[in-house]
Order: sequence, then C-alpha cells, then structure tokens
Amino acid sequence: TPIEFTAILPDITPYLDGIVISEIMYHPSSDANLEFVEIMNIGLGELDLSSLRFTKGIDFDFAGSDITSIAAGARVLVVKNRAAFEGLYGDALPVAGEYQFSTSASLSNGGERLKLSFGTGAAIRDFDYDDRFPWPESPDGGGTSLVLIDPSGNPDHSLASNWRPSATIDGNPGTS
Repeated sequence: TPIEFTAILPDITPYLDGIVISEIMYHPSSDANLEFVEIMNIGLGELDLSSLRFTKGIDFDFAGSDITSIAAGARVLVVKNRAAFEGLYGDALPVAGEYQFSTSASLSNGGERLKLSFGTGAAIRDFDYDDRFPWPESPDGGGTSLVLIDPSGNPDHSLASNWRPSATIDGNPGTS
C-alpha cells in the first residue's frame, strides 16, 4: 500500500496570542538609516523566534539572527542600519539584526503592508499602516514613530485607532 504524508501546521496559538508589532519607525526625520520595527512578547512564556520572519514590508528571518527567542514582556528590534541605530540609541537594546530590503531601500514613507509570518507564510501579524488620517500623521517625517497603544491587549494592528505617535522624538525603542 502507498504511504501517505500529511503536512500539519504546528500550533501557532502562542505566537498569535503573544507576539505584537509594538513600534514602527518608518520615516525618521533626521536619518533614513534609523528605521526600525519592534516586536514584543505579551504572552506568559518565552517564545522561540527561529521560525518567524518578516515577509512583507521588510525581509528578515529570525533563524540565525542575533536573537532567536523572546522572554515574556520583552521587546526585540529589527533595524535598517545597526551602526546608525546604535550611534543614536546605544548598543544596549535587543537588536536581532538588520533587515534586507524588499521592494525598496526603506519602509515606505507613505504606508505599506507589514507581515510577520511563521514558517513559510502563516501570518502572525499582517496589516497595512498609513501616513494619512485616521492614522497618526506625525510619524511621517515629524520625528516620532508609530506605537501600538495597548500592546498587552493584543489589539487589531490594522485599525488606525490602535496606534499613536511616540511620546519622544526618534521613537522609544525598547520601552513603551
């Protein structure tokens, strides 16, 4: 009799319940090399990041990166240019690595789709941010970043009402 194989997606519930994109610096006012995306673990336990990758907006694979797990309550950053980032923010922040460029040399200043996937494409977070009302407009070159208002509530990332500008110029990577 022939052998039959069935591919089964692992249970990604801990990632759906635990990982949020908590901050996006897509249009820095001073230096385009200061772009970053921050993820946060809002779950109760440590999560292995080695099966996660950004597949839209930026291209970054956590497998083989500088950080491959994230503790409960912790944040991890993916940056455009590590030297520029550490020149402004210092080298104490948890940077997993530099993202590769997909369709352009930067995150789109006019908004775009950002997708964090498990494996070959199971979406953990998949949404479009924008630079026009009702989205906060000051992150579009005004010096602030987009910050998820209540990350611990695991809000719908696609709703502009769940985002605000950062409280400080240059964003606030590593903190709320």
